Amino acid sequence: SSDLFLLTVTNVSAISDYTQSYNVDKVNRTALIYAPVNIEKNRPLLISLHGRWGDGRGQQQCAHFETIADTARFVVVYPDGLPQPVIGGNTGWDANGDTDNDIAFFKAVIDDMVTKYCIDRNRVYICGFSLGGMMTYHCANVASDIFAAFVSCSGYPLNEYKKVRS
Repeated sequence: SSDLFLLTVTNVSAISDYTQSYNVDKVNRTALIYAPVNIEKNRPLLISLHGRWGDGRGQQQCAHFETIADTARFVVVYPDGLPQPVIGGNTGWDANGDTDNDIAFFKAVIDDMVTKYCIDRNRVYICGFSLGGMMTYHCANVASDIFAAFVSCSGYPLNEYKKVRS
């Protein structure tokens, strides 16, 4: 769905699925957030990245992490990528590290999840499908200090030697 909205959350323990807006480097970014009801403090965070042409809602509909998150007690974030000139303007990720604006976005999401849900910064994980998997490899190269583990599905390292930090 392309319907995006900004939600001001006053009682996060009662919310389980909502879209959050972020302004990162003067660019508006969005992410779909799923948190189990009454999530405890110091629980893990999983960031799940869509492939080319995708969005967070589509990734959620494919990955279905909610049942596992409810049982294992972790928060899941499905961020929306931006149009990328290198892939013909389709939505995706800066997996080759030209700017690493996506890394800055992920950091903003993590900071927000720490504030809202007191997630454990030592248990922040990232995974992705296709181009999201390529971005996951890039994160392994340049952001291993903020992610505890990385899983790529149908993605490969685009440029594992280029390291850019935001």
